[in-house]
Amino acid sequence: MRTQHLRRVGFLGVAMAMAVVIAMASAPAAWAEVIVYNQAAHANSRTIEGPGGGTQNFSFGLLAGGGGGQNGFAGIAYFQLPDVLTASNVQSADLQFTLSALGNNVLGNLDIYGLGFLHGTPSTTVPSSWYFDGANDTRTGTVLGTNIGANQVTKIADNALPGGATNASPSVHNTGPGQDATLATFLRSLYTAGAVGGDYAIIRFNVDNYVQHAGNQNRYNIGSTTSGATPPSEVAVLTINTDTPTLIDHNNITAVASSQWTTTTPNRLASQAVDGSGLSGPVLKGALHAGSPATVWLSGNGTVPADQWFRVDLGDVYKMEAMKTFNDGLTTRQVTQADIYTAISAFDHGGDPGNPDDNPGNWVLQFSNRAFAPYTNNTDSTDILDLSGITARYVALSIDANGGDGLVGLGELQFFGTVAIPEPSTALLAVTGIMALAHRRSRR
Repeated sequence: MRTQHLRRVGFLGVAMAMAVVIAMASAPAAWAEVIVYNQAAHANSRTIEGPGGGTQNFSFGLLAGGGGGQNGFAGIAYFQLPDVLTASNVQSADLQFTLSALGNNVLGNLDIYGLGFLHGTPSTTVPSSWYFDGANDTRTGTVLGTNIGANQVTKIADNALPGGATNASPSVHNTGPGQDATLATFLRSLYTAGAVGGDYAIIRFNVDNYVQHAGNQNRYNIGSTTSGATPPSEVAVLTINTDTPTLIDHNNITAVASSQWTTTTPNRLASQAVDGSGLSGPVLKGALHAGSPATVWLSGNGTVPADQWFRVDLGDVYKMEAMKTFNDGLTTRQVTQADIYTAISAFDHGGDPGNPDDNPGNWVLQFSNRAFAPYTNNTDSTDILDLSGITARYVALSIDANGGDGLVGLGELQFFGTVAIPEPSTALLAVTGIMALAHRRSRR
């Protein structure tokens, strides 16, 4: 009886394990919601500051539309961007704003545009080129002036509020699903163009039909129901949903290279460029690397940089997110260009894929002649390679060029990703095999 009972428990445990594997395979990725601090400015140099401090000198929030002899009002809002590792980490976004008094019935449609991004604290004086009086703004960032990026102006919401319709005051409005998708694409384009956490996305509210209206009614008032400071509950809010990149534990990572420095001590071994040594500070941005000899990899004495390769085994198959590189501390020895390869295993050897130079059939070339950013005086590496959509266990660099020295090195490589879960059908077959084996053993 006891033996029979143990067999049932064992079978139930396998069944439960199978259920867990299938559930994990189909579980969606979690998103972290970031509500960012925002600021806004108006054409007449009056400013609005959102939650977090500051003063507001402009009554009734932002204006969009005509009226009061000031045709062509457009509200320019700044939203401080969160820190993300790569542009692909931005999953979705939504923009919410409050429509206040004097803006419940406007002849023109309210449109929302993304202009670009800027570094540093926004000025209260907005360039006149940022405003717009037509139905469709197709200019590029270079036309709009400096420090905004070169991206084309993006219409996020066409007819976010229809002209001539009556809207309650106050009333809260959000961009719709299609507009949210365009908003997320716009935000991703900012990061791709070089925006980093702390920079400001520039978003404009304007109407596409400016008509002077008696009583100054032909304008939308965004962000305040009464004269005076806009309360925090009515400030426009940009919500960005991001996935949090997962740093792969360096304790599971090993590395080999075409050669490594052992002529003097401390040695500059391949393992030192993936073991986390020399790093300090935050994981995503702001991290520092010491660049000291005991924390870097350096090729062997007398080697030719163009013949060198560096290969990493992550220890498991991962759905990759990104690779972050800290270059060598000596300018002449830094990697300046390399081909990036990935592999899951050796397709014809059943294991170690070797190196990409001698075993090209085992590798997939992901990036050809990829340029690498230099190491800059113990500061955060800005060299982040987006690997989203790639599944791999092995990553290799086939080095093409360095800074001119006879040797080449790397400070540290960090990898981000999650362990690839087998598809349900694969997991089911594996668990079925385990169950069959358990059944055979129970009959002995």
